[in-house]
Amino acid sequence: MDRRINLLREEITLQHGNLLAIAENLKVSLEMYFDLDELKALANRLLTLAELHFTTEEALMHMVKYRDIAFHAKEHLNILHGLRENITCLCHDLESCNDLVNSVNDWLIDHMNRVDKEFENYYVFFINQGFLDA
Repeated sequence: MDRRINLLREEITLQHGNLLAIAENLKVSLEMYFDLDELKALANRLLTLAELHFTTEEALMHMVKYRDIAFHAKEHLNILHGLRENITCLCHDLESCNDLVNSVNDWLIDHMNRVDKEFENYYVFFINQGFLDA
Protein backbone atom coordinates (compact mmCIF):
# COMPACT_ATOMS: atom_id res chain seq x y z
CA MET A 1 0.00 0.00 0.00
CA ASP A 2 2.92 2.39 0.64
CA ARG A 3 3.79 2.43 -3.05
CA ARG A 4 0.17 3.13 -4.00
CA ILE A 5 0.01 6.04 -1.54
CA ASN A 6 3.22 7.53 -2.94
CA LEU A 7 1.93 7.19 -6.50
CA LEU A 8 -1.34 8.91 -5.60
CA ARG A 9 0.63 11.73 -3.99
CA GLU A 10 2.69 12.06 -7.17
CA GLU A 11 -0.51 12.18 -9.26
CA ILE A 12 -1.91 14.92 -7.03
CA THR A 13 1.22 17.03 -7.46
CA LEU A 14 1.03 16.70 -11.25
CA GLN A 15 -2.70 17.47 -11.21
CA HIS A 16 -2.08 20.66 -9.20
CA GLY A 17 0.34 21.77 -11.90
CA ASN A 18 -2.16 20.99 -14.65
CA LEU A 19 -4.98 22.79 -12.85
CA LEU A 20 -2.80 25.88 -12.48
CA ALA A 21 -1.76 25.70 -16.15
CA ILE A 22 -5.38 25.52 -17.36
CA ALA A 23 -6.36 28.37 -15.02
CA GLU A 24 -3.52 30.48 -16.41
CA ASN A 25 -4.54 29.53 -19.96
CA LEU A 26 -8.08 30.76 -19.22
CA LYS A 27 -6.71 34.06 -17.95
CA VAL A 28 -4.33 34.58 -20.89
CA SER A 29 -7.01 33.61 -23.42
CA LEU A 30 -9.34 36.20 -21.98
CA GLU A 31 -6.66 38.89 -21.92
CA MET A 32 -5.37 38.29 -25.45
CA TYR A 33 -8.62 37.71 -27.29
CA PHE A 34 -12.20 36.86 -26.57
CA ASP A 35 -13.37 33.50 -27.93
CA LEU A 36 -16.33 32.22 -25.92
CA ASP A 37 -16.16 28.71 -27.36
CA GLU A 38 -12.49 28.38 -26.44
CA LEU A 39 -13.12 29.71 -22.94
CA LYS A 40 -15.95 27.23 -22.45
CA ALA A 41 -13.75 24.38 -23.71
CA LEU A 42 -10.94 25.37 -21.32
CA ALA A 43 -13.38 25.74 -18.43
CA ASN A 44 -14.83 22.30 -19.13
CA ARG A 45 -11.32 20.81 -19.24
CA LEU A 46 -10.66 22.44 -15.90
CA LEU A 47 -13.89 20.99 -14.51
CA THR A 48 -13.01 17.49 -15.75
CA LEU A 49 -9.52 17.67 -14.28
CA ALA A 50 -10.84 19.10 -10.99
CA GLU A 51 -13.26 16.16 -10.70
CA LEU A 52 -10.43 13.69 -11.33
CA HIS A 53 -8.11 15.54 -8.97
CA PHE A 54 -10.63 15.61 -6.14
CA THR A 55 -11.36 11.89 -6.57
CA THR A 56 -7.62 11.14 -6.45
CA GLU A 57 -7.09 13.35 -3.43
CA GLU A 58 -9.99 11.81 -1.53
CA ALA A 59 -8.71 8.29 -2.31
CA LEU A 60 -5.39 9.21 -0.72
CA MET A 61 -7.19 10.72 2.27
CA HIS A 62 -9.09 7.48 2.81
CA MET A 63 -5.89 5.46 2.62
CA VAL A 64 -4.17 7.52 5.31
CA LYS A 65 -7.35 7.85 7.38
CA TYR A 66 -7.41 11.64 7.22
CA ARG A 67 -9.54 12.95 10.07
CA ASP A 68 -11.02 15.93 8.16
CA ILE A 69 -11.99 14.10 4.99
CA ALA A 70 -15.69 15.00 5.32
CA PHE A 71 -14.88 18.72 5.49
CA HIS A 72 -12.38 18.46 2.65
CA ALA A 73 -14.80 16.50 0.45
CA LYS A 74 -17.50 19.12 1.12
CA GLU A 75 -15.07 21.83 -0.03
CA HIS A 76 -14.53 19.83 -3.22
CA LEU A 77 -18.28 19.62 -3.85
CA ASN A 78 -18.66 23.37 -3.29
CA ILE A 79 -15.83 24.13 -5.70
CA LEU A 80 -17.28 21.87 -8.40
CA HIS A 81 -20.74 23.39 -7.92
CA GLY A 82 -19.35 26.92 -8.24
CA LEU A 83 -17.32 26.03 -11.31
CA ARG A 84 -20.31 24.40 -13.02
CA GLU A 85 -22.43 27.43 -12.19
CA ASN A 86 -19.85 29.83 -13.65
CA ILE A 87 -19.53 27.74 -16.82
CA THR A 88 -23.31 27.70 -17.21
CA CYS A 89 -23.42 31.50 -16.80
CA LEU A 90 -20.80 32.15 -19.47
CA CYS A 91 -22.21 34.36 -22.19
CA HIS A 92 -20.98 36.80 -24.80
CA ASP A 93 -19.87 39.45 -22.34
CA LEU A 94 -16.56 40.02 -20.65
CA GLU A 95 -18.07 40.29 -17.20
CA SER A 96 -19.23 36.65 -17.08
CA CYS A 97 -15.85 35.52 -18.43
CA ASN A 98 -14.00 37.64 -15.88
CA ASP A 99 -16.19 36.18 -13.14
CA LEU A 100 -15.19 32.69 -14.24
CA VAL A 101 -11.47 33.47 -14.39
CA ASN A 102 -11.51 35.28 -11.03
CA SER A 103 -13.45 32.54 -9.29
CA VAL A 104 -11.14 29.86 -10.68
CA ASN A 105 -8.05 31.69 -9.48
CA ASP A 106 -9.64 32.37 -6.09
CA TRP A 107 -10.78 28.83 -5.34
CA LEU A 108 -7.73 27.18 -6.79
CA ILE A 109 -5.21 29.26 -4.87
CA ASP A 110 -7.29 29.38 -1.69
CA HIS A 111 -8.00 25.66 -1.69
CA MET A 112 -4.41 24.67 -2.38
CA ASN A 113 -2.95 27.12 0.17
CA ARG A 114 -5.46 26.50 2.92
CA VAL A 115 -7.27 23.17 2.74
CA ASP A 116 -4.70 21.13 0.82
CA LYS A 117 -1.98 22.50 3.10
CA GLU A 118 -3.82 21.12 6.13
CA PHE A 119 -3.90 17.71 4.48
CA GLU A 120 -0.22 17.98 3.57
CA ASN A 121 0.61 18.69 7.23
CA TYR A 122 -1.38 15.61 8.27
CA TYR A 123 0.34 13.53 5.62
CA VAL A 124 3.79 14.61 6.84
CA PHE A 125 2.74 13.79 10.41
CA PHE A 126 1.52 10.40 9.17
CA ILE A 127 4.96 9.71 7.67
CA ASN A 128 6.86 11.07 10.68
CA GLN A 129 4.93 8.77 13.01
CA GLY A 130 6.21 5.82 11.02
CA PHE A 131 2.86 4.85 9.56
CA LEU A 132 4.32 5.07 6.07
CA ASP A 133 7.74 5.11 4.49
CA ALA A 134 8.28 8.44 2.71
